[in-house]
Amino acid sequence: MTDVITVRGYAKADITIQPYADVYASVKYGSYLVQARSARNTQTTLPCPLDNVNDTEIYIYSASQLASVGDLSGLMVGYADFSKAVKLQSLKIGDANASYSNGNLTELYLGNNELLRTIDVRNCPNLTQAVDLSGCSNIEHVYFEGTAITGLDLPNGGILKTLHLPGTVANLSLLNQTGLTDFSLPSLSNLSTFRVENCGSAIDTKTMLDSIPAGCRVRIIGFDWTVSNETQLTAIKTKLDTMRGLNENGGNEDTAQMLGTIHIGTVTGATLKLLKDSYPDITVSYTNITSKCYFMNYDGSRILYTATVTNGGNASYSGNIPTKPSSISEVYSFGGGWSLEIDGEPDRNALRNIVEDRYVYPVFTSTVRTYTVRFYVGTRVIQTISNVPYGGNAYYDGATPTNIAESDPTDYEFTGWDRLAENIQGDTSCYAQFKYIGTVYKHILDGGLKGEYRNTSATKIATYGFARMNAVTRAEFTEVETVGANGMAYCNNLQEVSLPKATSIGSSAFAGDSKLARIYLPEVVTIGDYAFQTNNLITELNFPNLETIGQSAFGSWSKLETFNFPNLKSIAKEAFQYCQMLTKLILPEGFTTLREQAFKYCVKIEYVLIPSTIDRIDSEVFRYCTGLKAVVILGKPKSYFSNLTFNGCSNLLDVYVAWNYGEESHAPWGATNAAIHYLNEGWLDDLEEIMAEWEV
Repeated sequence: MTDVITVRGYAKADITIQPYADVYASVKYGSYLVQARSARNTQTTLPCPLDNVNDTEIYIYSASQLASVGDLSGLMVGYADFSKAVKLQSLKIGDANASYSNGNLTELYLGNNELLRTIDVRNCPNLTQAVDLSGCSNIEHVYFEGTAITGLDLPNGGILKTLHLPGTVANLSLLNQTGLTDFSLPSLSNLSTFRVENCGSAIDTKTMLDSIPAGCRVRIIGFDWTVSNETQLTAIKTKLDTMRGLNENGGNEDTAQMLGTIHIGTVTGATLKLLKDSYPDITVSYTNITSKCYFMNYDGSRILYTATVTNGGNASYSGNIPTKPSSISEVYSFGGGWSLEIDGEPDRNALRNIVEDRYVYPVFTSTVRTYTVRFYVGTRVIQTISNVPYGGNAYYDGATPTNIAESDPTDYEFTGWDRLAENIQGDTSCYAQFKYIGTVYKHILDGGLKGEYRNTSATKIATYGFARMNAVTRAEFTEVETVGANGMAYCNNLQEVSLPKATSIGSSAFAGDSKLARIYLPEVVTIGDYAFQTNNLITELNFPNLETIGQSAFGSWSKLETFNFPNLKSIAKEAFQYCQMLTKLILPEGFTTLREQAFKYCVKIEYVLIPSTIDRIDSEVFRYCTGLKAVVILGKPKSYFSNLTFNGCSNLLDVYVAWNYGEESHAPWGATNAAIHYLNEGWLDDLEEIMAEWEV
């Protein structure tokens, strides 16, 4: 039983059929089969035998042989499947009368009814599905007003003339229906897809576009619109900018897909360009067009001149000659041509046939840039070489320079130039370099020395004798034994100093030498107050003969991690204060004096060993050494340290002493969390065990 139409009726009504050939017509109302002979192209009514029809299955047989099943609206059909009735010419399920309403119809299936010309489903308000008519290739008249369908799939191409839809439609797709003359859609507020391709003028796509909601997927192909002015043209673009699109396969696109023509009287190139940039497949047909040609500077950052062009004419430039800044290697000159791209090639059509706003850019020719090289002694130019090409070299060919800025030039030896005049990339100044070969006294404080300096004769650097030599990066004095106060201070670029025979360093001798990274003092015995205060580069010191360190001599050395002074005897006040990278302090036998605040704020020191020769430990020596864990004191100082010696050492837990600490009223000397341990007669063994724990 496959050649059948199936409906469910909710009201009593007779069914009238018209076959293509003589058949034995059959309709089954519920369980009652009604039959009658029916002649070709003749209507035959099969009366309903039921008194009560309510959700009653009704079968109409020989479906594929029927041209018509008459008016079924009286049955108040609830379910209808006409997919087997492939030769129906018309189908009426609803009615146009305002008093008619069939709330039962919820499902409708039509199949490939290729001969179907008319379908009427009006005033069936509960039909909410999307109805498929895509197989009804000869459909002409479609009436769905009064339903609640969300979509209607129509054939691609055909002879559709009438299309009436309800405002509930969300998906409207019309493709190649050029015969459509009667179209009705009362509301567009529910549309999410609007696709109209090649459907003639019956679909007023321009007016409909104004009403569809933002975010709707839009594809309009083959439109032919007319606008009165630029304001209307701009409004179309503005509206399209709020839409999404779909491609020919129904896939999503970010922008509306538009292909067609818009007619306008007068338009400007600016408006036309904005539209074309966003919707390149829209053709604008105009009577007059006014465009601008913007002549830009070399990098497009500034307009040099604006020409107004009408109706596709040519532009001409009347501004100042364009310029382009020289690069390090090239010099540019305007060649007279223009390009459509920055740094592009000359384009003979760049200024022709301008029908929309256009930006053009000057074309330049380039030559190698040349520079001047000057050779100096002090501030005096002794040779000039011009027109040295980029990347080229220049060579001094004059007499050997002498240090004419000095009263006795023979005290200086020419050592070369501060730079080589090779691979020239700009105007270059080369300064003669001299080595001072005289004695180090105040008279050289003019700061004329540069680079590396070596002196093999002087035995002493006097007070300020080598101070403020800001251009010296390395200094070596092979015979100097004493450096006076501030002797080498404020040498802002001094990175390395070598004094292999120096035994005494005066106060503030290297003050302000912030770039000092290497110090060679193998024989030094005494270092004065503030001699090297503040350094952010050196991590290790090794002075094998050093005995005495003055106040703040190494204060605030932020990178100092360790030092080796095997002959050290005394450390003055604040000598290593704020050396926050020191981790261990092992003072040698023979060391006697540790003055106040010597290691204050050395927050990373963990272990301290003070030898048996200690004679004096002052107040606050280790104050705020917050990383300190253990201290060993092998000797009993004659000058007792106070209750502030270890004040603020919050992590100090163990203090080992080699005498009866019970005598000390201040024990454990400010270390509130520490326990004091007495090293007994076998203290040497105890010490070895402690030192092993320290990995010393």
